[in-house]
Amino acid sequence: MTAITQIAPWALGRLMPGVTARWLERRLTTPDRPFVLADADPVVAAGRALRIPHGGGWLPAREWGAGPAVLLLHGWNGYGAQLKGFVDPLVAAGHRVVAFDAPAHGDSDGATTDLVDYAAAILAVAGAVGPLHGLVAHSFAAPAAALASDAGLDVGQMVLIAPPCRIDRYAYGLRRSLGLPAGIDRRMRARSERRLGLSWDDLDLGRLIARQRARVLVVHDAGDRHVPWSDGEAVAAAAPRGRLKTTAGLGHRRILDDAQVIADAPAFLG
Repeated sequence: MTAITQIAPWALGRLMPGVTARWLERRLTTPDRPFVLADADPVVAAGRALRIPHGGGWLPAREWGAGPAVLLLHGWNGYGAQLKGFVDPLVAAGHRVVAFDAPAHGDSDGATTDLVDYAAAILAVAGAVGPLHGLVAHSFAAPAAALASDAGLDVGQMVLIAPPCRIDRYAYGLRRSLGLPAGIDRRMRARSERRLGLSWDDLDLGRLIARQRARVLVVHDAGDRHVPWSDGEAVAAAAPRGRLKTTAGLGHRRILDDAQVIADAPAFLG
């Protein structure tokens, strides 16, 4: 595809729509892997290392403390240690805390992933370390966690931070940012739905969370430029046992380091 991308994107989409849709789907499911020396962090280094099989490869994980298990789930282009700030407060509250790198993220195996794959990874980790008391999920991990719960994950409490409602907004936004013609959206979506065996509508977090029995705390920043606050509002409203907490000035990623947000998680999980 490298040579093909020399062509103007609009012309590429018109001349080879099938090839372009396949390339765009691949781009959509390939996360970036920032180089991070997570093990150099004292909190991370203090955790017990785990390797959990998934999809013919491995998910590296860390475990801290003892007691009812709580999963920490990172977002797209992230890694498990991003949520390290939650570890000590949750351990102090009597929890065993487990964080892992999602498929194709951090030090995990694989090059591509999607919501269905991430949900399967959550089920694999929960099967290895469960039963679960609760979870904390950031961004892309929120619909993955809800999809895992829909598939049988038994979890009583969820803290969802900056959760996106629909994946089509981001898929279509990527297409527009690359200057590709609008028809590529439909082809890409059709390819993705055939591969997943699911409609993208089935991955809508509002629909998924409406079927959950778990208590749900949604934390979303009013100025989030990556996932609009209205998504968090909609998720909290759709959850039968949902609450919304709005922050200000924290954005999409700094919210994971905010002392009050971190303190709210063990208080809510109990």
